[in-house]
Amino acid sequence: MKRTRKLDLLGSFLPPLLKPAFVQRGVQDSGLFLDWSKIVGDDIAKMCAPDRLNMDSTLAQNTTLVLRVSPGAILYVENYKSQILEHLHRYYGYPKIQSLRLFQAPVPLAKPPEKNKPSQGKIPPEEEAQLERITCPKLRLALLELSKVLYPPA
Repeated sequence: MKRTRKLDLLGSFLPPLLKPAFVQRGVQDSGLFLDWSKIVGDDIAKMCAPDRLNMDSTLAQNTTLVLRVSPGAILYVENYKSQILEHLHRYYGYPKIQSLRLFQAPVPLAKPPEKNKPSQGKIPPEEEAQLERITCPKLRLALLELSKVLYPPA
């Protein structure tokens, strides 16, 4: 008898497995880690990532988010602290996090970088005529590759 098993989505059973790790890092809400690029935007998310939440034991209102920041981007992120806090307040719906603390460390990549493949575009006729006049085959080939990037398909 053949036994069939329904495939489950990874997202359906991963949060319960990761919850202890998130609690150990000081985060009861894993959405902060999982939705970081949606919360602050892709540009800032490439430079920093949440590391942990520090809550004051006496006041639950005094919460600090510790951010791991790429060494070259520490000044940039420092200047955008207030905007990051605004994004976090908007995400939670109330000012859950009052301050940010930054430390320099390598930031793990959220997703692997995409390889840029030249697209097959249509070169304008006047530039195509100029390319035909070039006698050096290596230069012509390099310019054709450049034109594929400059003139993407419509």
